[in-house]
Amino acid sequence: ITTNTENRSNAATQKVGSENLDLLKMISDEESVPATIMPEDKGSGDTSKDAPTKAKTLVSASAQKNISSGEKPNVLFIISDDQPYNTLGIAGNKEVKTPNIDALANTGFYLNNMYLPIGHCAPSRASLFTGKMPHNHGVTTNGYILPPNQLTLTEILQAGGYDTAIIGKCHLGDVNNTETYKRGFDTRILFYPDNGVLAYKPTLGANSWNNFDIMRNGKVEKVENQYVTDYLTDESIKFVDKNNKDGTKPFFMWLAYNAPHAPHIVPPNPTTSYKASDITLPDSVNDDRSGKPLQESYTSAIDNFDAPVMWTPVPTLQEKLDGVKEMKSRTYEILSNMDSNVGR
Repeated sequence: ITTNTENRSNAATQKVGSENLDLLKMISDEESVPATIMPEDKGSGDTSKDAPTKAKTLVSASAQKNISSGEKPNVLFIISDDQPYNTLGIAGNKEVKTPNIDALANTGFYLNNMYLPIGHCAPSRASLFTGKMPHNHGVTTNGYILPPNQLTLTEILQAGGYDTAIIGKCHLGDVNNTETYKRGFDTRILFYPDNGVLAYKPTLGANSWNNFDIMRNGKVEKVENQYVTDYLTDESIKFVDKNNKDGTKPFFMWLAYNAPHAPHIVPPNPTTSYKASDITLPDSVNDDRSGKPLQESYTSAIDNFDAPVMWTPVPTLQEKLDGVKEMKSRTYEILSNMDSNVGR
């Protein structure tokens, strides 16, 4: 699957062979600009091409020959949230410690020239689900629901005999009822509400990453006194162990951490601690943004860093720069915790 629609057919044909041209044709025949479904308009959208039915038809035809030949591999897909590309050791960062993720890159493939189709959560996730650009799958900004006629990778795998799971953040369905958005996932353990960010709760303050709600296959559960990244990893390990024990089906698991998205709550027992005073400032703090487009020039990364508008007195420039270092040190602690969980 590729997110480049113009090159999809050529790239995919080289990979899957001529016997799966029916699969390629079925995908390419979908609407180029699908009806977009807004959360408050769940009943709209073109459902003339039901994705689960399409997936079953697709797999039972020529694609089934390919997916049934040889051993079906287990697939674990891990995605972080709002993580800058340069906050990994493998990317050249000398400050943050991410040995487990670095090891995956060093022993596998590391794509160092990859770009997001749109720098928002939902459009990027929809592109990964469908292999399409946002103008093709219809999710062009946060808050849109992926139209039901858009075929997803998990629907194809589920129809091909895979046990599928999504754990963590989805951000592509009804935020208050994730059961309306199953999209090929047999097991669904998602944040509740699934509104894209696990933010502060007024009654819990900074503990929202340690006390939160999830929806497990339609039932809301409370998680208390457990750091969210550790919890998501625990649930993922349970799913893997269950499948390894049963051994009847291959599995596909989509593990979607919310780390290191704001509000940057550090783990109670950090894997690696970082001192803000030791953190270097990013080069961008010295960028005066002259000559940049309006959307890039109207604000600065340090204008309000850790400085609410109502603060009195207004923080000095040095205080803002110290705030940047503090934010980076917290982010690094969150990332090192996530890396240790990847290692589990």
